[in-house]
Amino acid sequence: FRTNEVGTNMIYSHISKFQHAQLPLKHTWIKLDGLSEGVLNNYLSNLLSLPTRLTTSLSRSVHCKTMGNPLCVEEFLQSLLNRDVDDYLLRYDMGHRRWIWDCTAISMLPIGNSVAKLLASKLSKIEEEYLD
Repeated sequence: FRTNEVGTNMIYSHISKFQHAQLPLKHTWIKLDGLSEGVLNNYLSNLLSLPTRLTTSLSRSVHCKTMGNPLCVEEFLQSLLNRDVDDYLLRYDMGHRRWIWDCTAISMLPIGNSVAKLLASKLSKIEEEYLD
């Protein structure tokens, strides 16, 4: 998560509960800078097994939505794949034998919850499991 995001205190709150409960969970803070558009394009090119010239439009759309945050990129890509069958925004086209996407539709998608909220939700599930 980005340390300047609203909701960061939710993360600290969950970690504090784990520490006070003396659970055997350890954490490490790792600072990740956002991926540049070029690095993101290389990542998507490798991920989709396509040349970078073909993934440029997708990487621009994803970078615009995620600001290159690696956790946001992963969650955003998952959200593109985990849509209704009639609403795939990123899918493998058997006819073209390659991945295709709809940049216009992707650009109109609202950004989901922040990564901080996502992580807080995941920590909440762990908390319920260990503190109950």
